Amino acid sequence: MVGPGTTFSMIGRQACLLLVVLVVLVHGTGVAFADTRCNARMAPVSLSTNETGLDQARDACTSRSLGIALSGLSLVDTGNYYGTLVGSLFLDYHHPLRDRYELSITGRVYDYRFAQSAVFKSTETSIGPVRLELLRSWHASFGGHSSTFAVSLRSDVPWSNRSDESLTISASPGAWASVQLSQQIQLHARVSGLFWGIFPADSSEVRTAALASADAALAPWRPLSILFGVQVQGGWYGPGIDHVQLRGGARLGIWGGNSLELSAAMPVAGADRTDLSLWLGFRRALPGGG
Repeated sequence: MVGPGTTFSMIGRQACLLLVVLVVLVHGTGVAFADTRCNARMAPVSLSTNETGLDQARDACTSRSLGIALSGLSLVDTGNYYGTLVGSLFLDYHHPLRDRYELSITGRVYDYRFAQSAVFKSTETSIGPVRLELLRSWHASFGGHSSTFAVSLRSDVPWSNRSDESLTISASPGAWASVQLSQQIQLHARVSGLFWGIFPADSSEVRTAALASADAALAPWRPLSILFGVQVQGGWYGPGIDHVQLRGGARLGIWGGNSLELSAAMPVAGADRTDLSLWLGFRRALPGGG
């Protein structure tokens, strides 16, 4: 359990770490411009079902933007008289580098969770982790349509999760594709691997998974995009399917290149017991962002 004073102190340290990295990114990488072939308003659903956001979807293009989001997860098992609610606040910054590279940093700056069963009730707060991602993109024509492909590697920074008492290592390599069928329709696909391991002094626990997803973004009206997709993941809870997840949402373009997204997801099959995932996010396009 983390007290209020300790929590605010932890938030301050986390915010300082993010600020330092952002300054290094902005002033240490030279002048670079984001990819203008992708419309940020037509990106796939942003929400994540992994607690730290390691499996979060994105498009294949580089960008220069700043985002803030609230994420929520719920698990209610009435048969076993058990329920969990989780709420998290994320900040992220994407910075394009030369030669179609992008470096991004994401921080879970606050996490709150509530659990209750027939015999206990508990609340817990935590800070972190900080996640880094390096992406390399390429342009091509797919079926005569403008397309962008990318590979990336994500990793949570060890010891950046304040609730961890032991070394925790995580990584997610991924391959991404974004195809623009028209000004009103954009398709996205990705395949990724997930690795997570905790290594205390006396034992260890390792989890791995593979996932694939396909998404579509439709823009029936200029400021509004309708988002929907499906994701399949297996291996995290053992052999078999973790979840077949349906997701959807809407993204509203406001103030030029900025956007507001509301999305949700729920599993329809698999071992994952999460009932519902929610995402409310705002993204601000920055100068040089294409």
